[in-house]
Amino acid sequence: MNKIKRNSALLLLLLISTTIFAQRIGLQAGGTLTGFQQQTNSNQWGDFPIISGAIFGPEMEFKLNDKYGLNLAALFEFRAGRNDISWYKPGTTYTRILFYSQVPVHITYRKPWGKKKKMTQLYFTGPRLNVGLFGTTNEHYYLATRPEIDDDSNFGGQNSLHRMDVVWDLGFGVELNRFQFKLHYGFPITNSANVSDFKAYWQHQLQLNIGYTIQAFKDKNNSDDE
Repeated sequence: MNKIKRNSALLLLLLISTTIFAQRIGLQAGGTLTGFQQQTNSNQWGDFPIISGAIFGPEMEFKLNDKYGLNLAALFEFRAGRNDISWYKPGTTYTRILFYSQVPVHITYRKPWGKKKKMTQLYFTGPRLNVGLFGTTNEHYYLATRPEIDDDSNFGGQNSLHRMDVVWDLGFGVELNRFQFKLHYGFPITNSANVSDFKAYWQHQLQLNIGYTIQAFKDKNNSDDE
């Protein structure tokens, strides 16, 4: 827990220091759908369970030129859901409640849209680091012939997930005045499996975000918006 607090403090310090130089500062909030692609060491592929979640946090953008920008963010994510794992353990359901910190680094391309160019199309891509903070899992047996198994050591320990995993984001959206609407997909680059019985545990994610700009870009005439 002390390590988590220390890493969170360093991340917050880095965010504050880079915010000073950011040209656009905003907030992002939205929903997530995370799909788990699972494979045991016996090469048996399991189902593809999907759990839902929510994210929120600050983000900033550095203008590279008139069309391109570099986006950084520090988002807090909550994931939760239940699925049937009878393919792996007969008569068993698995409940997850997981908390992550997301650190995306995206290159964004902007294209004015509409007759009066009041809307802007956004296309973005780049890596994202997911840092597992804490969480709980529960195994429940249908017939109640065996006790439930509760576990709160979800990251970094034996029979758990790796604390850090990396995905590659690809998405698009629109910007109207100070609001942004984004949809993107995260393709897993690293294997999250740290479980003795599993060979692969790939985490695919779909996100729908709504953003609000607190500090907008300044044009050459120091106006509020581009």
